Amino acid sequence: MAYCSKCGTKIEEDDIYCPNCGTRRIDIDDDSKPHRPNPNDRSADAGFKEAAVFFVNMFLKPITTAQKFIGGGKKNTAIILTVSTAVMQGFLEMWKMGQLVSNINNIVMQLTNSILKITQLIYPSASPDSINDADINEAMSVINRIKSNIKVPYGDIFLENCILVLVSILASFAIICLANTLFSKSKPRIFKFYKTALIAAVPIIYFEFLSILFSYFSIGLGMALMLFGFIDSVVCFAVATNKSLAASQNCILFVTSFTSVAVIFITLVFFQRFMPSILSTIVSSIMDNIKNLNLQ
Repeated sequence: MAYCSKCGTKIEEDDIYCPNCGTRRIDIDDDSKPHRPNPNDRSADAGFKEAAVFFVNMFLKPITTAQKFIGGGKKNTAIILTVSTAVMQGFLEMWKMGQLVSNINNIVMQLTNSILKITQLIYPSASPDSINDADINEAMSVINRIKSNIKVPYGDIFLENCILVLVSILASFAIICLANTLFSKSKPRIFKFYKTALIAAVPIIYFEFLSILFSYFSIGLGMALMLFGFIDSVVCFAVATNKSLAASQNCILFVTSFTSVAVIFITLVFFQRFMPSILSTIVSSIMDNIKNLNLQ
């Protein structure tokens, strides 16, 4: 009979790893017994599978899945979901910025049509054919040349949005902990509070993806999907808070409302802090390309 060198747990002769802490036995030869996977490795695999199932079910059954995750979600799964949510948000914002750059042609055409309509209102005698097809084709050719050389700081966009997601989750988590201290006499359930904060970020990811996708057909529909995703997240957060925080319904309402406002405020601060720099980089790139075209 052997004992674990780390925790002292009794180990059977056929065991290579401690059943309690997963530490490998040091009194056996590597070639004398068949290799067995570390229980921690199995736990990591289970965490990825649970996270994948959770993401799918959160779209199909958000309320029941949120409740189930709050009640039985494991730490490995929560860590994987946190990293995955931040990374996906970063990639989605990169996609959104790329979509904006690729739609410069449409934006210019809409702006040109608006200017023509305004001109006709001011000068009714102006000819609607003052800009012919040849002029439009030449303008589009120039725009395409500029667009192909625009430098978009995708790395900054990715990193800043990953940070935004993490900060929003931590802010929600801090508010729930504060509410528990102020309004509840029960013992803090820190891990449940964190899972509750994490819940609110997941539906936004789904609907931002759908928003970007449908924006190719209608910008209004894309904005409507983003709004729907925010409402869905708030409802999931309220349900999860009600399950994890031992407080009155009135307290849950105030916590949900205050957290939503706090997250919106944090988002606006981040956009105010980082977006001018990103837009300045893009505009500078466009201006440089225009100057280069003028020199040719």
